[in-house]
Parts: sequence; C-alpha cells; structure tokens
Amino acid sequence: MAPSVNGDFNGGINYEHVYDNRIMLVHPLAPTPNKNKAVLGLPCRQKSYGKGRMASASSHFSEEQFRDVCLELQQPGVPGDNWELLVTCMGISIYQRLNQPSGHYEYKAFGVLEDCPPGLLTDVYLDFNYRKNWDDFVKQLYEEECNGEVVIYWELNCPSPKFNRDYVYVQQHREMEFNGQKVHVILAQNTSVPQFPEKSGVLRVRQYKQRLAFQSNGRNGSKIFVYYYDSLDCPVPNWLFKWAAKKGVPTYLRNMVNACHNYPRRS
Repeated sequence: MAPSVNGDFNGGINYEHVYDNRIMLVHPLAPTPNKNKAVLGLPCRQKSYGKGRMASASSHFSEEQFRDVCLELQQPGVPGDNWELLVTCMGISIYQRLNQPSGHYEYKAFGVLEDCPPGLLTDVYLDFNYRKNWDDFVKQLYEEECNGEVVIYWELNCPSPKFNRDYVYVQQHREMEFNGQKVHVILAQNTSVPQFPEKSGVLRVRQYKQRLAFQSNGRNGSKIFVYYYDSLDCPVPNWLFKWAAKKGVPTYLRNMVNACHNYPRRS
C-alpha cells in the first residue's frame, strides 16, 4: 500500500513522523537536560560539556577508522558496490545499500553545504543545549559518565505508532590534518552498559554506527561525508524507507542549515 498525500497509512498512522529522523543526513545526537537517575549500586554520574566533545571513547575507535573517514571524504565512491542513489537535494547526494547479514539498509551521503563552514557545522552538531531548540524529535538525549567512560543515551520521540526507540552509544570528535587540509571527524557507535537497561514500551536499537567528516570547500561552505547504519528490530517495508528518505531529507537539511545560520555563537 502506497502512502497517501498527507503521509497517513493503515489505521491513520503517520509514518512520516516516525521514520524521517531515522535516516536523516545528520543524526540528532545533542543532549537535553537529564531527568533520569543512575541505577542503584552502579557508578554513573551525569556530565555536562559545553559542546559535547567526547574525549573518553578513544578505546572504541582506532586511528585507522579516523583516517578511513578522511579518505572517503576525499575520494567518495559508490558505483559498482551495490549502492543506490536515493535522493539529491541542496547539493547532497544520499545513497543506500542493503546490509545483507542484517537485512537493514546502510546510508552514505556526499556533497557540499553552502554557507556552513566546517567548524560551525561541528559546533552545531555537538552543542547539547542548542539541539533542543530546533529538533522536535528528541525526547531524552544526554551523556553520563559510567565506569570512567562517557556514554550517551538518546530516546527518539515517535508520535505514532505508539512506541519510541532509544540508543546507547559512545562518540568521539577529532580535528585532523589530512593531505594538508583540516578535517573534523566524528565517530559514533552503539555500546552496552548496565546503567541504561531497556525500558518497557521503547525499542532499543542494538546496532548503530555513524561516521561524519566536514572539510572546507575553499569558500564559506563544507564538503561533507556521512555514513549511517542502525538496526531496528521491527519489520519495515523497503518502499517506506525510500519514501521517508525522499520526503524527509530535504526538510532535515533545511533545518540543519537554518540551525547553523541561527547559531548564537556563530563567528
């Protein structure tokens, strides 16, 4: 069954609200104030960082992983490797490929965002307090220090169907020099800690990986590369993902660019 014009499906469920944010170009990762408490008996302390630059996840990411992302930014390529062009908008091309072992899709994005310098993009992406001003999908998103490591918890607010989904992950940002160019690289992946048990009525995303790189385009914009994959344990038809991406990506890109333009600390 194809979607109606207003995005309503069986039973009046509006899947546009549910899935748009799952496959967006830049994943919403900036925390809002924490209302949760640590699990009894486990060392867990909420942290507050001005721009959310994660420094304690180094054991999860290798130097090679950072350099591989820089390399892909310089030499983007998808032909001949089963990648399918999904949508192109605002100078960004989004590709998808079926991850055969899991049956879920992974995504890549390449292109240039004009009037969004790489340092500004990085600040907006990592600014915890600013995110809640322009992203209505965030229900909870915060970081805590657990057993000496900073871990992020994120719950995505899905108006319908009546369940949310959540992520527990680590993230690291590094400013690198690659082939004489400054590159901002952000890596994130799922983790598991007892301080964040699964919650009733919320779907836990157990596999999640994201790779981002921002570099100046030589003017006032950013050359970008994004890789994104997550595995949600519920059946979703392929046509629905394609529809949501084609409809939601332009909206999300506009919101992200507007957030950069309106950033309070923009120099």
